[in-house]
Amino acid sequence: MSDVEEKKQKKPLTWLLILINSGILFLISIWSAKWPLGYISAFFITGWLIAFSSIWHGLIAVIERRISFPPIVRSLFFLFPVIVVLVLSAYSSHLPQPINQQFPAISPSKKYQASFTSPDDSWHLKITGTDIQSFEKTTTYIGHFSIYWLWDNDDRLWVYNSDVQFLYFWHFVDGNWVEAEYGLEGEKNPSFDFSPPEDVYPYYAKERLLKK
Repeated sequence: MSDVEEKKQKKPLTWLLILINSGILFLISIWSAKWPLGYISAFFITGWLIAFSSIWHGLIAVIERRISFPPIVRSLFFLFPVIVVLVLSAYSSHLPQPINQQFPAISPSKKYQASFTSPDDSWHLKITGTDIQSFEKTTTYIGHFSIYWLWDNDDRLWVYNSDVQFLYFWHFVDGNWVEAEYGLEGEKNPSFDFSPPEDVYPYYAKERLLKK
């Protein structure tokens, strides 16, 4: 067997590298998508990622006509898209969080802190504090809808559901946390003598309110 044939045999299979790259991208999309639409949205997310990967793989194929890469380098080049996604996913958890999506969100009095997670098709709220036991509740907020949360100066936890443009707040009453509906974005509720903090709204909702 010639050296050239031996190199070709040791060379990682292109189709296998592309399949591994695409498969990992799909698993990442499934894992990160919100349920119950996770499977559906994952196909679209993966489609975009694979489209960008295909452009990258095409460039590598063109470069390979002039330059011969060692097997390990070639594998890294073909898996570069999924490596970038993994690195960015890990790095993003250390980026500064928006004021209305802090994790955990600490109240101005420092007495309470709240966090929202979406392990399934609903958002789950957890509040801990210096003078209460931990409070946990699965809310009615749909898991694949975006929500934003922020404490006000009276230790009320406001929640804005951007998909339905509706506001809620949680307040401590008779030793327990109770949810109350406030109303649609930008509308004053006469039943309450207080209003939601402006920063609970995401930027696009603020722009929408300015146009009204």
